[in-house]
Amino acid sequence: MTLNKKLDCCYSIKEMERLSGIKAHTIRIWEKRYNLLCPERTASNIRLYSNVELRKIINVASLVEQGMKISEISELSDTDICSIIEDRATGNDQDVNAKTYIDGLTSAMIGMDEQLFEKIFNSSVLRFGVEGTFTRVIYPYLVRVGTLWATDQIIPANEHFASQLIKRKLFCAIDGLMAPSAMNKKVALFLHEKENHEIGLLMADYILRSSGYCTWNLGASVPMSNLKPTADQLDPEILFTFIVLSHNTEERNEWISTLSALFPNREIWIAIHKNNNSLPEFENVVYLNSIEDLNVKISAN
Repeated sequence: MTLNKKLDCCYSIKEMERLSGIKAHTIRIWEKRYNLLCPERTASNIRLYSNVELRKIINVASLVEQGMKISEISELSDTDICSIIEDRATGNDQDVNAKTYIDGLTSAMIGMDEQLFEKIFNSSVLRFGVEGTFTRVIYPYLVRVGTLWATDQIIPANEHFASQLIKRKLFCAIDGLMAPSAMNKKVALFLHEKENHEIGLLMADYILRSSGYCTWNLGASVPMSNLKPTADQLDPEILFTFIVLSHNTEERNEWISTLSALFPNREIWIAIHKNNNSLPEFENVVYLNSIEDLNVKISAN
């Protein structure tokens, strides 16, 4: 095995299962029965899969989901499989469901194929509209790859490639919304000074603005020393933040406690993955584990 091949082999079978939705046991059967994948193995016989194999299993999973038999798919070349996925994710078939777009975007991300990513996104917008695309396609796509409301990471270059494209779309979508009334409820969005995953903040900004909230997006890496005078100047009723990175629990809880104490008269909405345990409880702090939680909270206000 060459050094380049070693570097490309980066996914365990459990990661393949998480990203494709196909059980590890089934992946092993497909390998043995249909020679679908050819993973490298470590000295201790642990399977390692490349980006090419990850892309293939996601594409195969999508076709199986759409009714094709694995025996038929196994006879196709990788190029033919990619072509079918592209045709189905960018066509005008009204029976295509959101998962087809999600699978297509994931495949485009792994292949770093900007043209395909754009085509699938635009096709989804024609089908579901801008807001529907962000809520029904982009959000679950981000959850799948571990960018939003999650802690696992995919290869950074692939994630950053897709994130930049999505951020571009979100900036355009936010810019296209009508300016809210200054009389509407105000929200200041920001990230911890060690956080830089802005895509979740942008999505929340879009959802809040489209729901009539007046928002200020302060961006990533905001020190607490800067947040206090800025919030005092803007006077928002709500502070909104994401916790994406896996912080030390004690350090994270201390930061939340400080935030609550500094802004006792403001609501603090914290988007955080549901698997985070031992979160401190404060009267002015609300934890949101998903986009559905955010929509429920918006409806309640």
